[in-house]
Amino acid sequence: MLIPRQETEELVNEIILDNKNPGMDVIDIGSGSGCIGVTLGLELSMARITALEVDGPALDVTLKNAQRYQLEIECLLEDVLQLERLPSQYDIMVSNPPYVLEHEQSKMKPNVLDHEPHKALFVPDGDPLLYYNKILSLARKHLKPKGKLYFEINEKFGNEMIRLCDEHQCSYVRLMQDLNRKDRMIMAMFD
Repeated sequence: MLIPRQETEELVNEIILDNKNPGMDVIDIGSGSGCIGVTLGLELSMARITALEVDGPALDVTLKNAQRYQLEIECLLEDVLQLERLPSQYDIMVSNPPYVLEHEQSKMKPNVLDHEPHKALFVPDGDPLLYYNKILSLARKHLKPKGKLYFEINEKFGNEMIRLCDEHQCSYVRLMQDLNRKDRMIMAMFD
């Protein structure tokens, strides 16, 4: 995601309100411009931030945004769908992965379609939870005890996301609504 949206701001606010301990290890998967990771780095006390992104130019934007605020961020150029392991254990994992169905492209605003890479937006109609499934499998191995996983989601898939979290044996799942009362965020934990 390169163009920050209201729902992303709400997700970041939830993370900040939920997590008060200093020195947390945080990974932003699919960092795009870095708006999530950079903001968490500024707002969470002494947090160590890792940004993981498949697109080199987008990761450059993350790094520039971090430098603008004198924030140190570890940047990883990786395709999350190809990873079997992450480099560390994390207190917080967050992702706003591609979740717009291919057939929804015609309903999107031109300013989004013209300025965001399509691979940052769209998932195949036949596999809409592709990224969530992969990230959940990584989270199971790489979240610290009492660690939290946060997702921004397509409003159409709240119930499906709860089921997917259950399939991955999450011990706690919270579906959150945005200011427009649409299912837009998930927080999950493992035992």
